[in-house]
Amino acid sequence: MAATRKISAEELAKHTAYDDCWMAIQGKVYDLTKFMDDHPGGDEVLKDSAGRDATAEFDDVGHSEEAWAMMEEYYIGDFADAGKEKATPKPVASAAATAKAPKAEAPSGGSMQRILIPVLIILIALIIPVLIILIALIIPVLIILI
Repeated sequence: MAATRKISAEELAKHTAYDDCWMAIQGKVYDLTKFMDDHPGGDEVLKDSAGRDATAEFDDVGHSEEAWAMMEEYYIGDFADAGKEKATPKPVASAAATAKAPKAEAPSGGSMQRILIPVLIILIALIIPVLIILIALIIPVLIILI
């Protein structure tokens, strides 16, 4: 059996680009470059954690057993610095920046915006029918009282 490759935090921190995205999760390093476009949470989530130990972020989401099984395809080695001080990765380059596009990338709104906008849309969609029903019930009562 071949020896498992050990990847340091310094080496991991070199892989932060859209077209070269590595991250460590629970002591293992994964090359997720080919998974960027297929990630159900979007590539931005992966870009935010590229080049470092992303165990906390991965665990916070609560991935399914299917997600865990899929990860084996992208496994490239063990994280030699698991639990140690991590090297700070360079910011992730977008696909446009990687392709040397002249446009500057707009700043990302972050994950909070990704959650708030759909929640607000759902709340509005639920509140409007309730208001219509209340108005439909109140108008006849007002007519009777007047």
